[in-house]
Amino acid sequence: MNIPNLHIFTSTKLRFVREVPLTADVYAFHFKPQKPLKHRAGQAGFLTVPGGGTKFLTLSSSPDDEEAVFATHIHPASTFKQALRRLHPGDAVKFRGPFIGTTLGNKHGTQVVFLAQGIGITPHRSILRYIAHNKLPVHATLIHVGRSGHPFREETQTLATEAYFPESADEFKRRVLEVAGRQPDAAYYVAGGLRFYASTLHLLKQLGIKSSAIHHDRLPNYINKSVITPYHDLTDWRRKRAQRDLSGPDREGTDASGVTGHRWRLRTAAARRKGSSRERDAAARS
Repeated sequence: MNIPNLHIFTSTKLRFVREVPLTADVYAFHFKPQKPLKHRAGQAGFLTVPGGGTKFLTLSSSPDDEEAVFATHIHPASTFKQALRRLHPGDAVKFRGPFIGTTLGNKHGTQVVFLAQGIGITPHRSILRYIAHNKLPVHATLIHVGRSGHPFREETQTLATEAYFPESADEFKRRVLEVAGRQPDAAYYVAGGLRFYASTLHLLKQLGIKSSAIHHDRLPNYINKSVITPYHDLTDWRRKRAQRDLSGPDREGTDASGVTGHRWRLRTAAARRKGSSRERDAAARS
């Protein structure tokens, strides 16, 4: 995971342009930035939609594109996703970042292999567009597995030097074995769900691919929500903390009731002073 530019406090207004269906339940949402986004291909950030809250999403567009594009599954039970579907052309949303994600880097070499599952294609699509736009001398291989369609398939098949679209785990594994045998020294980029991420990393290491050659996202939505807790949504953290019956602020400075660490320390100190004062008064009376 690379964090080449820290733009977590940089907020940019985006104007909704259009939505494009990619599969039965995956849509791409196109926005026009108020000002150019300063990011590298493969990065992500926080998208805030009126009436839907904030969610961490990866840009599937390249830094060279005029539009910012986000692709995501649409779930009927998701307030955020339904708010996205209700947007009309010209509606404004806010994007904070980008500041995290797996990027191509300066020492990517001439062979790059992208391994994606489902919507995990978004950072790879961004990087593939960047490679094509800048005419980089890179042999890009894409293996994109999906059981219910492959978002951006037609485009990524054109952008990649060679592309495969397996529909099962076994077929995906066979393709990886084949490609790794031909390109053992390539840089491998992995993006997808948690199980896919874990099994693919294990497979690559079994095949003798060096850890330094494996690049993967550790995005908060999928692996470690605590990464974004202080900036995003404390609801899940508060629920878990209440279940554990813990009190006081966490290391980031907010407790389950929303009290900041500083205020909590002031309250604790005041309570101690009050207790000490009562003890001294009791001692004096005795």
